[in-house]
Amino acid sequence: METFLRPIAAFFALLLISRVLGKKQIRQITAFNYISSIAFGACTAMLAFNLTLPFWPQLAGMFTWGALSYITEQVAQKSRRIRLLLEGEPTVVIKQGKILEKSLGKEKMNVEELIMLLRQQQIFSLTEVDYAILEPDGQLSILKKMNNQPATKQDLQTGSPKAAAFGVQIVSDGQVLTHNLQTIKRDQTWLDQQLRRQKIPSLHSVFYAEVQKDGKLYVDKRKDQPY
Repeated sequence: METFLRPIAAFFALLLISRVLGKKQIRQITAFNYISSIAFGACTAMLAFNLTLPFWPQLAGMFTWGALSYITEQVAQKSRRIRLLLEGEPTVVIKQGKILEKSLGKEKMNVEELIMLLRQQQIFSLTEVDYAILEPDGQLSILKKMNNQPATKQDLQTGSPKAAAFGVQIVSDGQVLTHNLQTIKRDQTWLDQQLRRQKIPSLHSVFYAEVQKDGKLYVDKRKDQPY
């Protein structure tokens, strides 16, 4: 009887915990999510098929792991520092067509691995790439040089390609990313001036902001959902 009951209990426990953890855990967005999912799957397998281990401690361990994952995700949602600790942050590995060797070393990546990621996105020459960013999930986001970008309907109508847009994130979850501001040679005073021009009283009202290629500031305010 236990042979049949264990898989049934493991199945419904896995279903319940997966629903609570949400889609992010399922998609394995970061290395932490990926490793956590493997460990969680191992707990489920032992509960379902290892008859030599006691049932209730295994079930308790499974729910404990799920609870820890849930609490960690909730804390990360509220604290950018914790989020960066758990998930990491995007790393620019190609800037203005040049490979950043220090960034590759920081991510423990070599040139051959970078070229492989480019080929997986149908890019077979570095001369096509303007910017490349290694995301926390290991994926490579690429901005091609203007001449290598596909033409849009507007381009065909005007006869000239559009300028590439590469936004630099400077506010995340209401916190100023000082390093990014310094990268584009701006400071807190400039940011405050730009916010006042958009009739935004203070940084407290800002959820996300980025400086676009043309120098304009895009701002997404807190609690401004249309529905």
